[in-house]
Amino acid sequence: MFAACHWRHDESDFVQSGDAVHEAIASRSGLIGLVHHEEADFVLDVLAVDGRPVSERTGLR
Repeated sequence: MFAACHWRHDESDFVQSGDAVHEAIASRSGLIGLVHHEEADFVLDVLAVDGRPVSERTGLR
């Protein structure tokens, strides 16, 4: 799994916005989005190679 969390407000030393970072991750990573959460201050995504529940992937179910 991969988690990305970025600030959404502009800062003078940021190369790109947090939203742009998350758009790039989603469009280029090949990972499946499991969780997406947005607030005024930050955006959080959790992605994985396999979108199935852990219990299913590991044979617990």
